Amino acid sequence: MELLQIAPPLIATLGAIHIAIIDIKQLRIPNKNLAITSFLVLITMAIMTLITGNLKPLLFAILGSLISLLLFLFVHAINPGGLGMGDVKFAGLLGLTMSWLAFPGALRGFLFAFAATTTFALMAMIFKGVKKKTLIPFAPFMVLGLLIVEFQYVVRLM
Repeated sequence: MELLQIAPPLIATLGAIHIAIIDIKQLRIPNKNLAITSFLVLITMAIMTLITGNLKPLLFAILGSLISLLLFLFVHAINPGGLGMGDVKFAGLLGLTMSWLAFPGALRGFLFAFAATTTFALMAMIFKGVKKKTLIPFAPFMVLGLLIVEFQYVVRLM
């Protein structure tokens, strides 16, 4: 039954990768793609909850999503130019997904995403002469954080 827990994150990962590609190309996260992926993930989580009879992962997922949304909204409020509302909403989806697997897994995933983004930005400034105000898509780094949490979950299953 543990293996069934991977179904919602697989759907989330496919949608998240697509969203990250759009963010790389357009520096935006389309609401439509985010809404469709979130809907599919929530429906899959509800089905898995009915199959397993275990409500705990769903409750942790919802809590993780809310906490992620609030934290990212706070960061956006402090620096709206540095973190867009698309990133805030995307954090809700990824917080939902990572917390489904391991609460508070979202914290690990987002810490990695911020660290990776900072490292990338510093390297780009040093080696490529990128300016401090240059916008960097955050979604790809958030997806890397998601993949790390998923990898840790799969390793624990083995």
